[in-house]
Amino acid sequence: MEGKFKFIFFNLEYIFGRFKRSTSFSYMKKIFLFLLLGFTAIGQQTANKPERVNWFQDLGFGMFIHWNVDVSLGAVISHSMAGASDEYVNKYIKELPSYFNPEQFKPKDWAKLAKLAGMKYVVFTAKHHAGFAMFNTKTTTFNVMNTPFKRDVTKEIVEAFRAEGIAVGLYFSPDDFYYLHTHKQPIGRAQDPAHYPKTNPGLMEYDKAQRSSSCDKSRPVNSLKIQRAPSHLLWLPNHALM
Repeated sequence: MEGKFKFIFFNLEYIFGRFKRSTSFSYMKKIFLFLLLGFTAIGQQTANKPERVNWFQDLGFGMFIHWNVDVSLGAVISHSMAGASDEYVNKYIKELPSYFNPEQFKPKDWAKLAKLAGMKYVVFTAKHHAGFAMFNTKTTTFNVMNTPFKRDVTKEIVEAFRAEGIAVGLYFSPDDFYYLHTHKQPIGRAQDPAHYPKTNPGLMEYDKAQRSSSCDKSRPVNSLKIQRAPSHLLWLPNHALM
């Protein structure tokens, strides 16, 4: 599909320049092996456009905001659902949204500080693996509008950073633990054919519908086709669409 972005960036010159004077040769070999494995994965990805990769790399300094409904747990977002009991997952889905009401959500202030710091881009997690949508959507009730906050977080962040001239990207996870749970499929990542949209037609259609609603006309990020919105990018977990 045109405009599909899956980013894995390794800046060899930067990494080796930074570590060559202070790192042992054996450690450098480990780094090289890690990079080699990364490039093997990249070899399977053909959707990135070279000019867009160059554009993104040239931005240099930016911010990635990982945020989700389960911040009140004080744990890594989403992953606590994997391998959990049905009781835990049901509580996660039914109870956590009732606690989501951030008092310090001030995207305009964040954007001004980011600009002051010299940042050129921001990537926001519109949907992480849990499947909770941080935007207004009719594709699922598991979204930010069904919380006490009742505000389209993604829309406000996009507008605030665009107003400061900062390029905006969205992280969208094709993994969706909520979908898997409600369809009685095992929750996990890359462990079962049901975890891959390409082998789970229902999940694929669900993702497509959500991806469109996360970038609809009510938001400045209004297209997933990069050539139509040269200051935007879409970030997908690299395994999800292989």
